[in-house]
Amino acid sequence: PFSFHPATPITLHDGSTKPLGAVAHGDLVRSWNFEADQQTAQRVEAVWRSTGDLYEYNLGNRSVVATVDHPFWSRSQDCLVSLRPEETKSRYGFEEVEEIVETTVLFSEDGSEVPFLGATLVEAAVEV
Repeated sequence: PFSFHPATPITLHDGSTKPLGAVAHGDLVRSWNFEADQQTAQRVEAVWRSTGDLYEYNLGNRSVVATVDHPFWSRSQDCLVSLRPEETKSRYGFEEVEEIVETTVLFSEDGSEVPFLGATLVEAAVEV
């Protein structure tokens, strides 16, 4: 249940996109394989819906809207990070999650580094 706004474009294995809300079990989406250090195609194993507060994460020349407990992989911290690590651990079952801070460097969809520059609440209690 990694929660983004339902309108968030998701890149499919063939390079086309569709809104997250339209992604279904079995779809092939682009994913990052950290062991191979390259993009791969991964099959969607499940789709969850929940309610959460949405934050806009400022990533330099781009932004992404996600819930406050959404986990991101940090290249600089070499672990999962979120705005609320304890909620992320509890909700997703991860054992190790650190707090995302303004020196955190994340991965973009193509594997390049992007800086985390802060987050702002944009909408409360949204179905995602």
